[in-house]
Amino acid sequence: MIIVFGESSLIVDLEYSDLLAPALACGFTLAVVDLLFNQISSKDSLSWQASGIVVLNLSPNEVERARTIRSENTALAFSECFALSRAARPQHTLVTDNPRLRKIADDHSVSAQGFNWLLDQMGHSGRVAAGVLRTGLSMLAKMGRRQMSPAEIERRHQSWSHARALA
Repeated sequence: MIIVFGESSLIVDLEYSDLLAPALACGFTLAVVDLLFNQISSKDSLSWQASGIVVLNLSPNEVERARTIRSENTALAFSECFALSRAARPQHTLVTDNPRLRKIADDHSVSAQGFNWLLDQMGHSGRVAAGVLRTGLSMLAKMGRRQMSPAEIERRHQSWSHARALA
């Protein structure tokens, strides 16, 4: 599965929570579109590439689709439209915290999920220890990076513990 990030903040969250390397160890290809990649600092871009994040280019047809989506949805960033357009390919999933982008993806029959879905996929993979996921999510919640209730955090902790016990 190729996971196309809709915004750079999601990768920053993975880095801050020490979950980037575990996410890559799950067998997913983590990727950003070239437009988003070109918008970040050179230090971050080098770090991301060194960690294994892939930079995706769009075909001319995908660029045109992104432009059309943007003209119909001016509240979206161009990079979000590029990510949505690229995620329309088979075996791709768009991961974004933008509910409007997820809705538009759904309207275009493109698989789109939120950041918490990615954490759950990491848990289901059996390749990341439950303690690593719990620590990472707790760190994100303390920093205010994930808007989740204490009950939702606890539900995920329990789910990851149970899934790991079965693995």
